[in-house]
Amino acid sequence: MSRLKAFLSTVISQSNAKVVAPRRGIYLLPLYLEACRSWYNGIKEELKHVERELKNLSPELKKVRATNVADSNGTDPEDDVPASFCSKIGVDNIREFEERQLKVTEESQA
Repeated sequence: MSRLKAFLSTVISQSNAKVVAPRRGIYLLPLYLEACRSWYNGIKEELKHVERELKNLSPELKKVRATNVADSNGTDPEDDVPASFCSKIGVDNIREFEERQLKVTEESQA
């Protein structure tokens, strides 16, 4: 009989735990919901701030892009080597210098 009482006591305590745990969970759900809403509202405000900043910076970004396009005109960065430097080393452009150096290197290795 004592085994039966112990078994029933265990079953009852486990069933009580199964009933109490969901009740606690149900009690906490509104708190979780409020925390999620607060987090969501914070993210929404941050997004609005970022969108305003982007809108304010948009004209500046367009100017920078236009400047970069005008500066490059489809040329390589090597073409931006100053002509004064090229004339000092006796070449028309930096590519001519590079070709000359490559030939010298290949000849010295041969």
